[in-house]
Amino acid sequence: MASAAEACRQPDNVYRFNTFGEGCSELSLRHGNRCLVYGNFFIGSDGIRIFGKDHKIFSNYFERCHRGIHIGNGDTLIPPGRLTGHDRPDGVQVVFNTLVNNTNSVMMITRRNGLGATRLAFANNLICGASGKAVSFGGPVTNALWQGNILWAGTGSAGDIPASGFTSVDPQLKPDSAGEYRLQPGSPVIGKAAGSYPYVNVDMDGQERHPPLDIGADQFSAAPVANGILTPAEVGPDAPEKSEPAPTKPAKDAANS
Repeated sequence: MASAAEACRQPDNVYRFNTFGEGCSELSLRHGNRCLVYGNFFIGSDGIRIFGKDHKIFSNYFERCHRGIHIGNGDTLIPPGRLTGHDRPDGVQVVFNTLVNNTNSVMMITRRNGLGATRLAFANNLICGASGKAVSFGGPVTNALWQGNILWAGTGSAGDIPASGFTSVDPQLKPDSAGEYRLQPGSPVIGKAAGSYPYVNVDMDGQERHPPLDIGADQFSAAPVANGILTPAEVGPDAPEKSEPAPTKPAKDAANS
């Protein structure tokens, strides 16, 4: 999807291993390009809103959010557009995320004369339990790539995702003692990811991911869990010291270039 030159550039901003809980609004990529957003938990919040170019959004977990993943409906191109505008999302890759029981799982709000988004890659995401449409776009999404996604139980309808871009199969998710929905042994999504996304080398638990990759944010693994939903006691100036999962590094070759 991106050129070789774009793939070699370092990310401009990295958002990893955070928890956005009840009462939070959203993580908003309002300005800037080439962000990495991975290993985050969005629980009962407004999820993430995306504008700008060449972001990589992967291995994130969304549960009970009003909005899970909000692809912005751009109204300008920056530059030359003013910074008061909303830069059209171009070349954004939304891959290997898990969305469970959200009111709106993946969406784009209608905008008068909106430019929508271009070259979106939406791949290997797992969407379960949405009450309405799994994907709802109120603007144009041109030259998009849809592959390897799973939609299951409770989803009102697939919505604005092409039939070729998803499969309906029970992923066998069950909540663990912390309430996080995880893959179970024998899940049909284990090792079934489509396409090549070499920068996806860590899952929501901070565990390393090795091919063949699993669909969704959780890679089925017996490795120690290094990341999870944070509690108030684990954050702030008095939080106990804890080793952080090794940060992922963007690959030098572009996925699906």
